[in-house]
Amino acid sequence: MKRDLVIFPDDRLTTVCDPVKAFDSNLHELVDDLFSVMYANDGVGLAAPQIGVLQRVFVMDCREGRKPHNPLCFINPEILVMTGADFDEEGCLSMPGVLLSVRRATYLHFASLTLSGDRHGASLRGLEARIMQHEIDHLSGILFTERALEAAGRRK
Repeated sequence: MKRDLVIFPDDRLTTVCDPVKAFDSNLHELVDDLFSVMYANDGVGLAAPQIGVLQRVFVMDCREGRKPHNPLCFINPEILVMTGADFDEEGCLSMPGVLLSVRRATYLHFASLTLSGDRHGASLRGLEARIMQHEIDHLSGILFTERALEAAGRRK
């Protein structure tokens, strides 16, 4: 692990990230670092700004336990369709100890790029859809605390 986890209130966590343009060894190293930091901190998702890199990249792995299960990498991701909605408790590695109820779509269809720069699209539901929304928010400089406040306003 070459990079450390960025902890709130670091300004990089609320900065909009730049799209990835170079698909080179630096990008591969960034993705390796993201997985290393995520696994070391028992996370299921981690975005580049959470390790101080302001690029539109995140990783996730919805595993149970400590072994990698299905490691996924998303570069320049975009959500194309979102449907359904439910509330669930979320946390964030960059805000240790904070758990809040957040409303998220339950199903989404997305497009992103692979490590080789190829376009990829698929659908996610449940926990994977929630993680993607949380991590894409990080890439847009939005913290889950803002989503929780929005959700609280809708419940009134």
